[in-house]
Amino acid sequence: NYTDTDDLVQRLSRGTKVICKEEFGLALLREGWKKGHESLLFESLDIDGERVIGESHFKWFEVEKQRFKMRELAVNAKLQSRAARRPRDSGHNIIDAPAGRCSLPEMHEFKQALKNKYGSFIRAWRVLFSANDSMTIYKPSFIKACAKMGWPGDAKLLWNAFDKDDSGAATIDELDTMSGELLASFREWLLNDFGSVEAGFAAIDKDNQNHIKQEDFRKRIIALGFRTRISTLELFRGLDKDSKSFIVEEDLHFLTRWRPLPFLLAEANETAADEIRALLLSKYESSLSAWRIVLDKDNSNRCNWFEFRNAMERLGYKGDLPGAWRAFDSDNSGYIQLRELHEPSHEILVRFRQWADQEFGGARLAFVAFDVDNSGEISRAEFRQACRIFGFAGNGLRLVDALDVSCNGSLSAHELGFLDTWDMEDEEEEDLNLEHEDSLKLWAELMGVRSSVFKVRRPSVKKRVTLRTEQVRGRRSTIDQPVVDSFEETLVSPDHKVVPPGLAAWQSRDNPWRW
Repeated sequence: NYTDTDDLVQRLSRGTKVICKEEFGLALLREGWKKGHESLLFESLDIDGERVIGESHFKWFEVEKQRFKMRELAVNAKLQSRAARRPRDSGHNIIDAPAGRCSLPEMHEFKQALKNKYGSFIRAWRVLFSANDSMTIYKPSFIKACAKMGWPGDAKLLWNAFDKDDSGAATIDELDTMSGELLASFREWLLNDFGSVEAGFAAIDKDNQNHIKQEDFRKRIIALGFRTRISTLELFRGLDKDSKSFIVEEDLHFLTRWRPLPFLLAEANETAADEIRALLLSKYESSLSAWRIVLDKDNSNRCNWFEFRNAMERLGYKGDLPGAWRAFDSDNSGYIQLRELHEPSHEILVRFRQWADQEFGGARLAFVAFDVDNSGEISRAEFRQACRIFGFAGNGLRLVDALDVSCNGSLSAHELGFLDTWDMEDEEEEDLNLEHEDSLKLWAELMGVRSSVFKVRRPSVKKRVTLRTEQVRGRRSTIDQPVVDSFEETLVSPDHKVVPPGLAAWQSRDNPWRW
């Protein structure tokens, strides 16, 4: 509406360049202002209390006009780019491309369908995904397997969530980490304690019947010293590939050929993780520099086990690599992010990326708006000023420190634009899971559970809730393996609905405290 500050004041004051409160209200109405609060607006501008305002009171107008102009240019550039990339249907109408990953509920529904049909993720893997027991599956085979089981969803999108480390192949731990750990630990126990899978089977088959039933299997491996925090029922069903209700030696032969990933047998080693953090900082200027240069070369904000292992080998790390991985990947997601390496840098970058998406349509377009002189670089001072002018509420100094990978005191489009390639799905799910975690803690308090540790993160890749209860209602409790197995057998029934202890009483209509 106005070319500059002088034009604005001239039109409001009708050439006098000085405006009193009454004239200001009438001028706004004359200029088409329809949102009211004229008196409040005048008092906000009259900061020195002189009851008149002039050109000096509108210094902010030029800055805001420039800000609006740059934002419009950035948003228009994004719309043009998006329109150029969108596919067109036969009627030449622009249509939206499908999302890159399946939804969170769909992934959970798929896993539940596998559990209901096969009773065990291990059996589902061996029967449906890896019939030859190769223990590795690739995308074409995965899509065929989904068609075989009659899955009605989009198998290609499901694969993107399934292959969560983006390696191009999937292993059983990516379907269910705990099942992968269970199978790997059983294999390790057989080889370490008996020398071979065949010798291990012979020891379990102490009656030389050449087959072992479920109940005998559970009792005998416990008697022989196998320990697991996971139900042996899950293990037996995984070994009983053909659902015979017993296993023979041939059912274990695939374990000889299988080479589980090293971290499946490792415990989290925080000391090793700290050693790697220190090593990276000794080689690179900052945690983000190390992350982008050696760990996350494709700017996906994901580093899988193979990328991590190769990077540490190049850097000459000789410590406990599997233990360090487990410490970094504490949520068993199958990959690590910048968050695990340096959380402050991760949080400020995610916050800026989300803000840039909302305000400009992306980080690179935010750079276009910030780079007023079109030099292709923004100094630290210019960047902080732009953040303040355009309304970014975060710490601009900390942000520029995180982004300045080259440590030359300025930012390029590349140093800012890489944020556009980050997969933000995890960040959105993280927010949802924080709410879920709060709900679990509330449930624990209501049920009288104390000294508990809850960890809920990224359920699309691995839904895992760890509840370690030291005391329940003030009394220590012990749980033996038969009870665990019996409980597990009840839970896997498709018709069984789980009600936590005490919850039925809490939900009763007779409970006066029920909300």
